[in-house]
Amino acid sequence: GDYLKLSLDMMCKERILPIAPAQFDALIDQKQFALRADASVVKPMYRGAFEAIIATAPSLRFSNLRLGDSVVRPFLGVVSAHCRHLVDLDMSDNEITVPLEEWAAALCQLPTLRKLDLSWNSWLGGNIRALSGLKALRSLALYDCLKVKGDVRGLSGLTTLENLNLTNTGVDGNLK
Repeated sequence: GDYLKLSLDMMCKERILPIAPAQFDALIDQKQFALRADASVVKPMYRGAFEAIIATAPSLRFSNLRLGDSVVRPFLGVVSAHCRHLVDLDMSDNEITVPLEEWAAALCQLPTLRKLDLSWNSWLGGNIRALSGLKALRSLALYDCLKVKGDVRGLSGLTTLENLNLTNTGVDGNLK
């Protein structure tokens, strides 16, 4: 038969994103280890890796992974609470419908965020004005987010914005 098709069919379709160390600890507490002491080794290893890789990352790119809201919503909480140095977040080309209002609530905690790419999430919606609090943004890509609406003038306070792509959205208006 077709080995590629078989391989793709057997792959785990449900992808997850990094979780906070406290959530990981709770998850590990529910697992059984051959040696219970192994849990006390795994927990600090995850915490160390999370702090070194995720919490201090200037860029997180989770594009084209078919991610849905069930993994993205918890991840927004992780990003908001732990990723204070994040400059670039790319969540493009997934299956996200989480509205812009929820993105804004989480990302407003990140004073260094300069680039946000949510493009190619066709069913992502919300009002563009929700992102007006992301004052440090220099680049915003929402193309092909068909349900994003509002007046582009809602972004007029983003004075550092250099690149804006709203192609194939419901956003209208004139931003001079």
